[in-house]
Amino acid sequence: MRLPALFLLAAGSAWGGSMANWNITLDVAFPGNNTYKNETDFPVVFALHNAAVAFQYGFTINWEIAPAVNGKPSKALAQGSIREDASTHKPINATNNIWYPADSAGNKTSLPNGPYLFSWHWSMRSCREQDVQITIDPAASIANGTIGFTLADDGPDLDLTKDCPTAQSQVTIEAAEPSNDIMASCPYIKITNSSLPDPCRAKLSASSWACVKANITGTGDTAGCPSLKEINSTTEDTETSTTSSASPSSTSSSSSDTGGVAAVVPPSAAGTWAVLLSVAGALLIL
Repeated sequence: MRLPALFLLAAGSAWGGSMANWNITLDVAFPGNNTYKNETDFPVVFALHNAAVAFQYGFTINWEIAPAVNGKPSKALAQGSIREDASTHKPINATNNIWYPADSAGNKTSLPNGPYLFSWHWSMRSCREQDVQITIDPAASIANGTIGFTLADDGPDLDLTKDCPTAQSQVTIEAAEPSNDIMASCPYIKITNSSLPDPCRAKLSASSWACVKANITGTGDTAGCPSLKEINSTTEDTETSTTSSASPSSTSSSSSDTGGVAAVVPPSAAGTWAVLLSVAGALLIL
């Protein structure tokens, strides 16, 4: 159900005070436009850059998998969503850095062989101001897409370390420091798909993929998974063609988008990618 926009009259700017810019990039890591071995717990994987910032502003992904009939989707056989817990600004059911719907891990989701269409839709909270009227949209449409793939018994084994994610969409948001005052922290969103960063930077390492498999199948050793966030959370994946990422409260600025905003992003999560999985859903900060 589409949430209605809220219209307010303002005596001044909705965003008064210091502002900061961040780039948020969404890639589809799996499935791609390929044929895969049909296995239970078939994952759906998104790669999200600056995830900790995105979840401050009502980030939501809805997706579905439907059999393809003459190139068009029929009734969906699997569907889900990844959305913000408004009280914690993390995905619902977050546990450490392994975030997944509580009833989905090891749910043995199975799909028949054949061609499929994977469709997704990304939305976020957004504000816009014109004259003295401010419009707050709690679920502004950011991007959507569809990817075709095929499942077969003789397809190659699933391996998310092999192929790079598919670059899909990027937005630049401008906002004040998030707060309980929605008017003070509602972001202005600009969709910027002209120069997407290299999605290969979001490809999983072998150890990360082993951790993901352990979570989505409900089997295997997950004891080392929480340490992945600390090990892999560096700012080496910064983007160079973006505006300053300095926090409004920061004493320094930079021309690269590290996501390093002390008031918004925990230092251990600054500039990292998150990998979001569904069907046997999880979100893993990498």
